[in-house]
Amino acid sequence: MRSTVEVIRTEPVVLDWSLNLERTETILARDYWLERSRELGRMPSRADLSPAGMRSFVSHVGLIEVQDGEPQADYVIRLAGTKWEEVFGPMKG
Repeated sequence: MRSTVEVIRTEPVVLDWSLNLERTETILARDYWLERSRELGRMPSRADLSPAGMRSFVSHVGLIEVQDGEPQADYVIRLAGTKWEEVFGPMKG
């Protein structure tokens, strides 16, 4: 029995590690994430993030929990800030 392999060509992913951010809320979010990472010595988990600690930018945040499932992953919106919902529409928790 022969099988056929389909080759899909994609463009390479380019990562910009300079993080030359312009929006105040994005800069505040980056700084909060880096501070929590330094304090913990690892990548923060959901439990390590505090809405109170994110108060200066939380309206721009959307936290999505991806749950493995068949045939595709399910997700739950854990937090959808007002600015986030202005872009993506109303979210249900």
